[in-house]
Amino acid sequence: MTSLGHVQRGGGPSPFDRTLCTRLGTKAVQLLAEGTYNVMVGYRGLECVPVPLEKVAGFRKTVPVDNPMIETARLVGTCMGDR
Repeated sequence: MTSLGHVQRGGGPSPFDRTLCTRLGTKAVQLLAEGTYNVMVGYRGLECVPVPLEKVAGFRKTVPVDNPMIETARLVGTCMGDR
């Protein structure tokens, strides 16, 4: 099976990628089981933490067009949606 996001950024998922998605999903299920709703699960430091949706919904986190990561993404053929 191919994960499009990993192909776009240059390869298959790393062990860290696989572990992170498992940890995020597990935390989400734990929060639901505890009755915690209206949050997303974020990764802060080494912890998976609940983040209230009102802190993130409707806000845009942008990357400046001159950021080196933008150039790197374009060099490997990642579509940035602006060309």
